[in-house]
Amino acid sequence: MSDPAADTSKDTPLSDQGSHRFENGELHKGVTLRTGKKYQFVLANPDLTLKKVGEVLREIEKNEGALAVQCFVAELDYDRMSGLAQKWKDDPAKQEPNNPNAHIPPRFMLLPWMDDEQLPEEAREGLFKGDGAGPVMEMTQALADLGISCTPSKLFDEQVLKAWKAWRAQAKPAS
Repeated sequence: MSDPAADTSKDTPLSDQGSHRFENGELHKGVTLRTGKKYQFVLANPDLTLKKVGEVLREIEKNEGALAVQCFVAELDYDRMSGLAQKWKDDPAKQEPNNPNAHIPPRFMLLPWMDDEQLPEEAREGLFKGDGAGPVMEMTQALADLGISCTPSKLFDEQVLKAWKAWRAQAKPAS
């Protein structure tokens, strides 16, 4: 008999990372988890919002587990997600479905214009230290600790995005 504690089927990574297909002139990006569940985004869909992305991420987490959702997030176009957050920043009244504070839990990803003070109460606690610092403050402090020019902040603004991109450029794995 197998050990139920050893069953990691709820936390299995993607079995088909990044399959793409064209349908009706649109580029679709799909992933199939080892449990057989398929998730897709239309990459060129002008109606894609952070609210819709957040709903899919929560569904994956509920049905497949934390590791599966993190694998799926790794397949998302971060620049596109950041662009959606920027739309909200530029016009909050018309772009509420792209409010990263309301729709993307920081446990999935941190996006520009997230603000520790605007996150829902359950999302405000830091992800690592548990010392009351919010997730954006933790990230900015970590960037500063790594020697990246970044002032610790509760707001993920342009300065933080620049520092994060500098860290990403340094952290790329050797090929």
